[in-house]
Amino acid sequence: MNKYELRMKKEDFFQSTKNITASNIIVDGGQVTFKTNEISKFYFDQNNIDYELVETNGKKIRKKFKYHRPFLFGLILLISVIYINNYRISEIKFNEDTPINVNIETEILNKSRTLFFWTFCSIDYNEYAKNLRSEYPIYPWISVTKKGSVINVKIEEYDDQRMDITKEPLGNIIATKDSIIHSYQIYSGQNNLTLNKYVKKGDILISSCLSSNNNVYVTAKGIVLGEVFEEYNIIVNKKNTENIQTGRTTDYFQVNLFGNLFDFSKSNDFQNANIKETTKFNFFDIFSINKIIEKEKCDIIKPYTKKEAEEYAISLIEKNFTENTISNLEKIKNIEVLNVIENDESYTVKVLTKKIESIGKFVSLDE
Repeated sequence: MNKYELRMKKEDFFQSTKNITASNIIVDGGQVTFKTNEISKFYFDQNNIDYELVETNGKKIRKKFKYHRPFLFGLILLISVIYINNYRISEIKFNEDTPINVNIETEILNKSRTLFFWTFCSIDYNEYAKNLRSEYPIYPWISVTKKGSVINVKIEEYDDQRMDITKEPLGNIIATKDSIIHSYQIYSGQNNLTLNKYVKKGDILISSCLSSNNNVYVTAKGIVLGEVFEEYNIIVNKKNTENIQTGRTTDYFQVNLFGNLFDFSKSNDFQNANIKETTKFNFFDIFSINKIIEKEKCDIIKPYTKKEAEEYAISLIEKNFTENTISNLEKIKNIEVLNVIENDESYTVKVLTKKIESIGKFVSLDE
């Protein structure tokens, strides 16, 4: 293996070629730079042939590292202190003793990492709290914050004794659609609900009036799910523009340093692409290396058949429903195409759905 890079006079080099091994030969004027092995280097030393040992990139890096070692160690120490200060957790505190405390604590610890005798957690606490509110809708509010090394989980439960009615506007929960009551959870207010009872749009489901004689009012709060039958008329153009993959791809590495992103070996800049990201190295979210694969997409004109128009209309209804749900109990139970009307430019698809969805809406008494 040629591990030495040497530079010498051209005439000395060519006079020695029969006795040495050389590769990567570069002739520059009267000088020759080349790589050689230890035996050839020993030959030059034994025969007093002058040469200059070229510093390789590896040696340069090692030399710079050795020279800047105190600074680099100091930087690593600083990064470690910052990370420990920002991400270390010593305790998880709850404001209430609820049945879900153990589940939340276990989940946070599962998302954490232990290094030596410290535990670190780098989750997005706002996003995590949002997911908890969706997972446990019976609790009106869940928040997760971190102060120092302590994670504080606040879980609110409503009862009439603890409620401060001066902080929120008074109002009722009213029905937004005609439906049959499927299920409900009341946090505060007067219950006007009966399971399997038909209600009309605008009916008061949960009243803010607890006692008309004593003039006692609260802010009505709760979740009401109803069984809803709803018709849709979806217009689907016979020629639609669709965004599809072209087959062209590019892959490159992306370095994340303190939230700053740097791309390396990126050959193409696609205006529109599907992006897949794979983490190759991650130092506690402070420094990470990710491999990015981009698959180019472009718009094409796609003609729709009648059957494809029906499928597209159903997919739009399902997508809109999913995007607007507030509880994991909401679902589409049945979806049926009633008829399709065709003209020169489009299809009008009439669809009937049977859904379990949230039908309650808060309306202030002042409205």
